[in-house]
Amino acid sequence: MKDKVPLIFIALSLVVLVTVVWYFGPQGDEEPDPPDASPENGEDQQEAEYDEFAGVVLFNGDELDLDMSLLHKGVVHLPLLEAAEKLGIEVSRDGNAIFLGPGEQVQESDSDPKVYMGGIDITPANVLEVNDEFYVDPREVFPLLGIYVYENLFADALHLVDDDLASRDGEYVVVGRRDQRGWAPELRMTVAGGAINAVEYGELDEDGQDKFLDQGYLENWRNANDIEPVELRDRLQSQLVETQDLVEVDVATGATGTWHNFARLAGSALGKAKVGALEEEFPDGNFVVLGAPDDRGWTPRIDLAVSGNRITEYRYDDINEDGQSKRDDEEYLENWRNAYPEVDPIAIVQEGEESIIKTQDPNIIDATTGATSWGINIKQYTTGALDQAARGDLPSDYDAIYVFCGPESERGDRPQLLLATVAGEIAAVDFSEYTQGVAKKYDEEYLASWREYAQVEPVEIVAEMEDIFLANQDPEELDAISGATGWRESFQNLAQRALDYLAKE
Repeated sequence: MKDKVPLIFIALSLVVLVTVVWYFGPQGDEEPDPPDASPENGEDQQEAEYDEFAGVVLFNGDELDLDMSLLHKGVVHLPLLEAAEKLGIEVSRDGNAIFLGPGEQVQESDSDPKVYMGGIDITPANVLEVNDEFYVDPREVFPLLGIYVYENLFADALHLVDDDLASRDGEYVVVGRRDQRGWAPELRMTVAGGAINAVEYGELDEDGQDKFLDQGYLENWRNANDIEPVELRDRLQSQLVETQDLVEVDVATGATGTWHNFARLAGSALGKAKVGALEEEFPDGNFVVLGAPDDRGWTPRIDLAVSGNRITEYRYDDINEDGQSKRDDEEYLENWRNAYPEVDPIAIVQEGEESIIKTQDPNIIDATTGATSWGINIKQYTTGALDQAARGDLPSDYDAIYVFCGPESERGDRPQLLLATVAGEIAAVDFSEYTQGVAKKYDEEYLASWREYAQVEPVEIVAEMEDIFLANQDPEELDAISGATGWRESFQNLAQRALDYLAKE
């Protein structure tokens, strides 16, 4: 019996240890992404490393038929060889070296995948190798080839566009992730008369100081690279305005990091100018957006304010059933930082919040590092809430707008319930179910097929549900409505969540 005691003690200790790690360690989908794995064998093992992107890839508005795209770290990754060929880009391969466009090929001895354009290494930060194909973030490659990118995860769509698609007039701001030295690239582009009128590029520290104005930094750069950095930046800006073509902007030899950042941000700005997803006039006021709860009971919450069709305040968090904040839970954050010392989750989220205020578009923030699910939530829930609010019939004297988002169905549908309050009481109700970013009740093609199949008027059914709930504020009263069972059940679930939440406010 005495010989068995140590074994029992060890077993109990392991159980306790696993429980503590599970309870106190980072929870939910937001924990930092593990390093990219390199499966040792087996096709199934390779495919298991990454999620397949279930949305659509478009080129100038038409679907680009690709065998498979991946969703990695919150960003759609395209098969580089296949996509380049179908986009009409000259492409060749020598082992792990890929050559895009005409130009001198480079003798490559490195076993890691490399991407070259005109003899210059343009290899993006992440190259995913699956089934002998290389998948890349298109924002890092295609703008250098004159193809611009706009990603809309709420609509499950990745847009690729070239200069055949006209740019809309306006001012476009794009911000990149802060690097290890604390510099965040930022580009501001003005389009007038469909042409690029002005471009301003900088790299800012956390205090908003531009490194191109930092004399100490500039001197160190000149000494190390024999390059005049301000002249370099001015040349990049002026060439883009003069040529109206990102491909014509000369590669900055000796400062490829700045050149690559400039090209990527300019490509994103042009993608936004040519595609855009947030075109409506947004109602002024304070918004509270509640996402779908995860399997640990954490619910994404977004607080934002709109004034003059601009987002003026923005805050993201996760809350539990008791309304406690994850980002205010110091014990939780400390455990995360101890487990992943290179990742500060609050700094990452704050960076995303600041980017939204600058860019005015959650779709073009960079959420690829550290807290991927938070970035995806920010993009999807903010875009959906603003779209629904822009279309909703709101009372003129509302004091707040609440949007409750349901989980995505297997078919890709996302239900949303919007409530507007006046003096703290529900005064307006709007229910919509979205597919690929389009509210079904506004999709005439979808409605026509439904009318033909079921001989019902779906828009009238939704309006009846909204009126009944507004009058009674009792989800069970909706049981009397027939003809749209799926929508009714989603409406009821969101309505109960809304009542429970507002009761605690």
